[in-house]
Amino acid sequence: MPVRRKSFTVLMFLDRDLYGYDVHALPPLIALMDSAAPDHRSWTHTGPTGYFLTSRKSCDRIRRVIEEAESLRSSDARFERLGIGLAEGPMVAEFTWLGRLKSDYPPLGSASQTAYHCAETDSYRDALRTLR
Repeated sequence: MPVRRKSFTVLMFLDRDLYGYDVHALPPLIALMDSAAPDHRSWTHTGPTGYFLTSRKSCDRIRRVIEEAESLRSSDARFERLGIGLAEGPMVAEFTWLGRLKSDYPPLGSASQTAYHCAETDSYRDALRTLR
């Protein structure tokens, strides 16, 4: 089980009030994240997080999902405090012998903390512009 350092893009949907989402509001956010097909996904009551191996295809999927999240935020009052976090950087992760990301544990690195800060301050547009 080789551990490797690779470039990841982290996308996070977060309740900026940190109260979290109830059983009616969280499933649409999880479904939205799953529609982007992240390489690893985790979630808590405050929202889902997706980890993508950085590539042109994953960046296109991320852009599409962010547009859908923005429209969800503007059309549904439950999501008016939805924070979108986005960050790219090197992370350490465990891969299978075939080179696929193992889904047991999320990748480790500072990109997830940067995405969290970005979601709190709603400064994801800067990161979106620099996304490869």
